[in-house]
Amino acid sequence: MQQFEDEDGRLEYVEKISHFRLFPNSLLFYGIEAVTLDACLVTIELRYGHIASPSRLVRFGQLRRLHRFLGRSLHNLAELVEKR
Repeated sequence: MQQFEDEDGRLEYVEKISHFRLFPNSLLFYGIEAVTLDACLVTIELRYGHIASPSRLVRFGQLRRLHRFLGRSLHNLAELVEKR
């Protein structure tokens, strides 16, 4: 886990994901920047070195699992924010 802040106050949080079998050793980047005093913009970027399967059905399944994984990550992030 690493956290950075630029001169404009934008935070970037980087997390290495080693337990996600589809995309081993991938990196998940969260960008957080204030929009108003009560709201912020969160961007998520997943960087990975996975080679997609030639099968469309397998790729479809991989993308569904990836969407569920990222959805859970966002849900967990929202819970952290609510506790503050």
